[in-house]
Amino acid sequence: MDTSNRSTKDTMRKRGRESADQAADGIRTRLEQASKEVLSRKKKDGNGEDDFNPWIIWIMVILAVFIAIRIAKRNASGSGPFGWVLFFLVGLIIGGVVCVLAFGLLGGIFEGLKKRRIDRYNAKIDREVANLQQEAQEKTRQVYEQTAQATEQQIAAYEAGVRQISKKILTNPNAIAPMKDFLFDRLEQAISLADADQTVSEISADLTYTVEKSGINSDFGYFDFKANQFAPLDSDMKCEALAIALGALVDHEMKTQYPNDVFHIRATQNGAEITLYFSTPNPNYIQSTAIF
Repeated sequence: MDTSNRSTKDTMRKRGRESADQAADGIRTRLEQASKEVLSRKKKDGNGEDDFNPWIIWIMVILAVFIAIRIAKRNASGSGPFGWVLFFLVGLIIGGVVCVLAFGLLGGIFEGLKKRRIDRYNAKIDREVANLQQEAQEKTRQVYEQTAQATEQQIAAYEAGVRQISKKILTNPNAIAPMKDFLFDRLEQAISLADADQTVSEISADLTYTVEKSGINSDFGYFDFKANQFAPLDSDMKCEALAIALGALVDHEMKTQYPNDVFHIRATQNGAEITLYFSTPNPNYIQSTAIF
């Protein structure tokens, strides 16, 4: 008998995935918040501030005046006040041009240095964000891995409990004989309704039953625990264990009742639901005669 408990496994794995998804969402939210905070420290050119500084104008004015005075002193001697003013104005123009060119050149150099400094700082910020993303990915991977391991351990413990209870039930099969007889009769009923026409080489039938906490539900009737003086079951584990034990007892009963018959019984399980498949050669089968 295939005793794999697919329905319970699926439920446990679904719960495990939901738990892992919830934890992963929390990690993702914290990553977004942390990344946003780190990226807010990024600098723009000038850090968003006006790069113009008034003191530069004053320096340029002072230098231009200084150059103008030097030029006037060197060239206006003996020219009188008018000549001195004229050379002063000419010197002021020359000094202004020189200052503008000098400060333009130096400004370009300093602006390049400043941009490289900002780029290095922003690259550091980008690396910090990348590290946060890598850490989040690793934490997410660990969450799913640990959850999967915990789920498999939970499933293994559950299945061990089912096997243990089922074995315990089988040590005293007479205690559940009425249940076994009920299912045996239902299987015989299914076989009696199977197609046994002479054109069919094999007689096949199946019986599906589900052990519930209050009774056994089958294709051909319901076995009520209370009506048959049995206490209801209090866990899904006990339902599945009883379902497995009953399948084994029905199989044994068929072999005991019909020791000389050639037949095969196999069973599949989905939680506390068991399907018994019966097949046997059809004694009435007549092989078709070939026309050609």
